[in-house]
Amino acid sequence: RYRLISVLGHGSFGAVCKARDVLARRVVAMKRVPNALCTLENAKRVLREVVVLNRLDHPNIIKIYSIFHAPSSAGPSRMDPTTFSLVPMSIDLYMVFECAEGGDLYEIRGEMSSREVRSLMKQLTTAIKYMHDVGVWHRDIKSANLLLDAATPAAATPAPPPGAFARQEMLTGVVATPCYRAPEVIMSNGAYTGAMDVWSLGCIFGELLQ
Repeated sequence: RYRLISVLGHGSFGAVCKARDVLARRVVAMKRVPNALCTLENAKRVLREVVVLNRLDHPNIIKIYSIFHAPSSAGPSRMDPTTFSLVPMSIDLYMVFECAEGGDLYEIRGEMSSREVRSLMKQLTTAIKYMHDVGVWHRDIKSANLLLDAATPAAATPAPPPGAFARQEMLTGVVATPCYRAPEVIMSNGAYTGAMDVWSLGCIFGELLQ
């Protein structure tokens, strides 16, 4: 169903590729999480991301289209006593997202007019307010995680970086990138609120005004 076009990037939790969905006739971004159930902590992180992404529905937040899995080639295997072949004991998880083809905000810092900056910040604050209203904190807002619409360069969309999303009752340790961390995040061990996202937005606003 999916035909690989190119690799968009690699991260600590897997790779993201650009692909064509032959059935839906659209270009998508496909994230592969290898050996998704290798540990209990990893399984919780993957489950948290899937649950949160399925809850979000906003024009300025990347949409998730589908999720599927396949036997993992990266995880442990066991011997099948009847066929004497190795059988994977874990899975690779694939998440299929809307593809924002305009690059990320980090790439065009300093190239936007004041009007474009105002438009972009309005969209970002609207998206983050929506997330907070439904009980979700992003926790890793930065210009490299804000994707742009190719047709409308001033339209930015918060992307879902691995492990960043959290429900208020499912907080884990610090995730935010150091330069965008709020003071309470730096000085505490998990005792923070969604206000950290607002601080990160302020950092981005400062970047865009330089």
